[in-house]
Amino acid sequence: MNVNNKTKEDNVKEAISSTGFIVEHKASQILETKGWRVITNRYYLDDIENKPREIDILGYKNAKIDNINYFFTLLISCKKSQTDDWVLITKDYKEDVNSTKFPFYHWTNDRILGKRIEEKEFLSNYAQLIQENEATQKICDYERNVFAFQQICPVKDKKDNVVKWKNNNDKDIYNSVTTLLKAAEYEIKILPDRKRKKSIYYFDLLSVFDGNLYEAHCCDNNEIEIKSIREAKYVNRFIVNSKENFYRINFITLEHLNEYLTILDKYAEKLIKYLSNVREEYFSATFASNRHNQLSSVPCYTP
Repeated sequence: MNVNNKTKEDNVKEAISSTGFIVEHKASQILETKGWRVITNRYYLDDIENKPREIDILGYKNAKIDNINYFFTLLISCKKSQTDDWVLITKDYKEDVNSTKFPFYHWTNDRILGKRIEEKEFLSNYAQLIQENEATQKICDYERNVFAFQQICPVKDKKDNVVKWKNNNDKDIYNSVTTLLKAAEYEIKILPDRKRKKSIYYFDLLSVFDGNLYEAHCCDNNEIEIKSIREAKYVNRFIVNSKENFYRINFITLEHLNEYLTILDKYAEKLIKYLSNVREEYFSATFASNRHNQLSSVPCYTP
């Protein structure tokens, strides 16, 4: 059957082009051209609902320094919509003692790095690193934080015969967020059985949308500012598999992915160097302390 004078192949192509699979392919190609190692359509078991799930893309870069493997890992959810625009609702960030502005989501089997990262000063030093560098600021820092989201679409009012924009729930956005959170927890869970060599994995979560992305900012004067955006940061506390953690999810448009990865590469380089220095400083401090103790224990010679 011919529809609108199109061939069957044209109709199939149009149907496939409207799915998220093409977005995944485009995103993975961009990652590969930037030197990322890419695994697509990675399946895992959702422990909560006991169902198989899929993360669209897992990408990583790694470096080996002093026999420690440093992995910078990207978990990416890809979405596309021909009908819905995504609206991220934001508010001004306000410091909160019960919150973490810069989550550091990681796994390591290196005793020294594990110990240093658990120390209170690590997060404050990490925050200082972010604010000192332009690339790290662009990836991690924010003045406005997403606290809700909504999909909107045009609907023709039968009564007035006028096209109006209406809310169309947040199903796709919510699915993107939960998929990333569950995939991150799964990757953390399986690493102890997979890794014997000393390693550290840092995870960055990315929701890539092929469509129109908007910010609806709630101002202090109760006004709402609407603007088209290319990216936004969503930092929140979530409970996954009975464990509570802070996560950061960066929402970006597909067309912005290439530029975003250029900046992310600089951030990854800075972070790996910072973690390597954290470990090196531990050995320097330990050596200095041991040397001091040795010198203190040497009896003084009095002629």
